[in-house]
Amino acid sequence: MQDKLKSGNGKIVSLNHFKEYFNLIAKRLSITILFSIFLISLCFCNIENPQSKNNRKNFSVFSFLVNNPIPPNLNIVTTQVGSMNLTHSSPKTISLDNGKLLVVGNGAELFDTFTLSFSVIPNSTLNRIFPTLTKLQDGKILVLGGNVSTVEIYDPNTMAFSNTGGMIQAFRSAPATLLSNGKVLVTGGFQPPSSTLPSAEIYDPATGLFASTGNMNYARRGHNATLLDDGTVLIVGGYDSQNKIVSTIEIYNPATGLFSIINNSLCEFSSGFSGENSVLLSNKNVFIADNGYPAGLQIFDSSTSNCSSLQVSLRGVGNFSIAPLKDGRILLVGGATVDKYVSELNIYNPNSNTLSYLGNMSIARSYTQNVILNDGRVLITRGSPPRYAKIVEIYTP
Repeated sequence: MQDKLKSGNGKIVSLNHFKEYFNLIAKRLSITILFSIFLISLCFCNIENPQSKNNRKNFSVFSFLVNNPIPPNLNIVTTQVGSMNLTHSSPKTISLDNGKLLVVGNGAELFDTFTLSFSVIPNSTLNRIFPTLTKLQDGKILVLGGNVSTVEIYDPNTMAFSNTGGMIQAFRSAPATLLSNGKVLVTGGFQPPSSTLPSAEIYDPATGLFASTGNMNYARRGHNATLLDDGTVLIVGGYDSQNKIVSTIEIYNPATGLFSIINNSLCEFSSGFSGENSVLLSNKNVFIADNGYPAGLQIFDSSTSNCSSLQVSLRGVGNFSIAPLKDGRILLVGGATVDKYVSELNIYNPNSNTLSYLGNMSIARSYTQNVILNDGRVLITRGSPPRYAKIVEIYTP
């Protein structure tokens, strides 16, 4: 009698029916909880690590959602304008005098800034990766470095590459700086598999030949070389043969062909740099972006040869790149924190010495390459993760 009760209509109902009902509810609730735990667990596995050079997967699905193109309601200030035709390997992009852009790296193509489209340059002579591009005074482009020793000249008028004189030593990760006299200074770099070089060479466009100049005091690769207002060249950052950061700053004097060390410059770097991270400002000082971890911004005062750190917050973002705008401000593009890529654009104003947030790109990525177009807009391409490397965006200041 304890297992039965009388319903409202007088029928006898077994209590077992209620037990079965509550057991079913409990089972369904348990399944729901287990499924929720399963979904949460997915948020901690199988996504690209932005700090890993080989993109091993060990982050979260949440990070994946962050790294994918941002929804249109999150203050996007860039416009996607298509993608490259070729899958380039560590390409470089440079602006031509005719307004187009040249992209070189395992093939070459042109970007037309009016039609916003890419076209492949046929019969590219070399499948060069990790190239260095330098615009000469006549508008032609010097192409060197990477995985080949041959040096080329690209002529925008004929849209063709041709060989020029070879370097004395084949460099990789060596900046090439156009000097005031029209010659090009190539410094440091390394020769695979692991030899980092202190040597430097001068390319003369009039003869098409390279000649040795004085050696740097420190062997370095991946460093920055910035032409100063007085015609000398500031050498900062880089890594040595032991993959250690080179914190010493040097100055190259074209008149003597020698490098001199700047002692007690107060410059401190958390990385050897990645990309072109030093820019000459209108006040003749140099803006230096240390995009490692922790990242920091510094100003090299050319009158005192000292560095001072900018007291601005980067909120844990490193691996960003920079672009000098035509109005003198510096654009900081993308980057990554320790667990995700970021899409933000920030801008540094040297007049007010402030860093301001502008908005977001449509894609979160780091190590982008940024090119200033003739009309002042900024073309943003390349970067990590690799699946977005071909996509091109434009920011209009």
